[in-house]
Amino acid sequence: MLAFTRPIQVGTIPPRLGPSRLSASPGCGAGGRPTAVRVSWTTCRKQGVHTVKISLVSATAVACLSALCAFAGPALAQTGVKPIDPGVRVIDIERAFKQHARYNAEIEQLKELAKSMEAETNKEKQSIIDMEKDLPNLAAGSSERKALEEQILRRKTDLAARTRIKQQELLEKEAKVYYFTYKEIQDEVAEFCRQTGVSLVLQYSSDKVDPNNRMSIMKAMGNPVVHHANIDITDKILFYLNKGAAPAGNGAPAVSGRPTTGVPRK
Repeated sequence: MLAFTRPIQVGTIPPRLGPSRLSASPGCGAGGRPTAVRVSWTTCRKQGVHTVKISLVSATAVACLSALCAFAGPALAQTGVKPIDPGVRVIDIERAFKQHARYNAEIEQLKELAKSMEAETNKEKQSIIDMEKDLPNLAAGSSERKALEEQILRRKTDLAARTRIKQQELLEKEAKVYYFTYKEIQDEVAEFCRQTGVSLVLQYSSDKVDPNNRMSIMKAMGNPVVHHANIDITDKILFYLNKGAAPAGNGAPAVSGRPTTGVPRK
């Protein structure tokens, strides 16, 4: 039986001890037969004698526990621990635009519209040039010549005004395509972060540097991300952006392709 004359308190300062001596005495059981030897430490204090008896069974239990801890320590150290996710990702916005299906379809529409506007403008210019060819056939100062000159001037003025308006409309349409595409990418990134716990996504360029191209070198020097360890999410974002996207044009409306909230990102 384990017996302590005073509770052991961890973290307390032990009292000042006097000389110690070790004694061993056999125990007696039924019929006077000897039992297990009890080992005790007798510690003398100035005020009196304080005896602590520790049985061999308890000592054996402590030894086993120590051996178990010594065995378990290296085993836990060898267990593979998943590294902590820094919660940061990077994305190549320029590449996301270039490989965005709906964006490319809408840009192609704008290019076709620009070509149509240019053809219409060139046709009007040629008509005005043909009118100017008739001027030498009219007498200088005649009413017919003045009327033709006024008509040519009006058509030139109207053409310039219409061209400016159409160009402005084209630029506004292009700006809207840029804005809504960027907003769509931004929303997709936000949804990715919400579902994966990522707290920060940095914009960077994945283009390789051309050592013979000054502009390429300057662009690389302005890249806010100097190095990253496989945390580019551009392909993941493009997958969800282009998923189910239908090309705009031929009467087909532009489809976002953005999955509904709740689709897990990995």
